[in-house]
Amino acid sequence: MLRKGENPIACLLLHGFTGSPAEMEGLAAFLREQGCVVSVPTLPGHATHPDDLRNVPYQKWIATSEKAFSDLQEKHRRIFVIGQSMGGTLALHLAAHHQFAGVVTLAAAIRLSLQQELAIRLLAPFVPVRYKPNGSDVRDLNGKTRLRNYDRYPMSAARQLLAMLRHVRAELPAVTMPILAIHSPSDHVVPFENLALLQRLVKSATVEQMVAENSYHVLTVDYDHQMIFARIREFITKHSKSE
Repeated sequence: MLRKGENPIACLLLHGFTGSPAEMEGLAAFLREQGCVVSVPTLPGHATHPDDLRNVPYQKWIATSEKAFSDLQEKHRRIFVIGQSMGGTLALHLAAHHQFAGVVTLAAAIRLSLQQELAIRLLAPFVPVRYKPNGSDVRDLNGKTRLRNYDRYPMSAARQLLAMLRHVRAELPAVTMPILAIHSPSDHVVPFENLALLQRLVKSATVEQMVAENSYHVLTVDYDHQMIFARIREFITKHSKSE
């Protein structure tokens, strides 16, 4: 169990594109059991209706993550930021601009495949909404039922996502803090190659990696989630000792 006290460890959990705080609920409960203070904000346009993603610039997603981090920073010295997919991208943005104990990325989006990018850029003017024919990318069907993610999204929002990825990629050389990067080779949304790309672009002396062999994209609810949670606990324990 992580150390409790007057100034416990704080964890900021950031969900993914078209996702909701529901995908982080299991991890949030686990971390609270370990004695952490946990914040799980809802990113603008999410957890309501897919149409609410229209006309949301990516800067609003960044601003929400910045505000949630600032709120934790007012009361806590030891902070870890943990992000799933686009939430991992936002976690890396925060790591490029602030100093805190460490960052954990779960299938962080840094660059989509060329096919995905072309589809978004070329189809956006003609196809206003794109559906997810198989829903969220989760191997464990029981885990999938715990999600409240959108089954579709406006293509305009996907273009904002691409713009944010480009923005954060340029910031990654400013990241120097410890990182735990977790990804699955069977991820159908964010290419597994992002794991190696992250390690190449950041300047952190410590970049720990974990490969989730029995999961797809939404790692927090898939088959490997218990091993992932335990690895996150180990990472937090290790990098909070000097705080």
